[in-house]
Amino acid sequence: MGEDSAYEGDSYSVSFSPDGRRLVSTAYDGFIRLYELTSTGLRPIAKSHVSGGQHPYAARFSPDGKLLAVGFEE
Repeated sequence: MGEDSAYEGDSYSVSFSPDGRRLVSTAYDGFIRLYELTSTGLRPIAKSHVSGGQHPYAARFSPDGKLLAVGFEE
């Protein structure tokens, strides 16, 4: 469906939103990335550092898809 070659660290987690229209990934480069799934593949929406640690390990959407919970290696 798509790829993103801009990762500068290992990624151990991806998760789909409850409606299946978005995908969130975490990577040891310190970023959380959000994508939209379209008929042509993945479209990047956001790339951000979040507080709480240096190495985000996993992220999951809340049941309503409005929030993300992020866990860190630390």
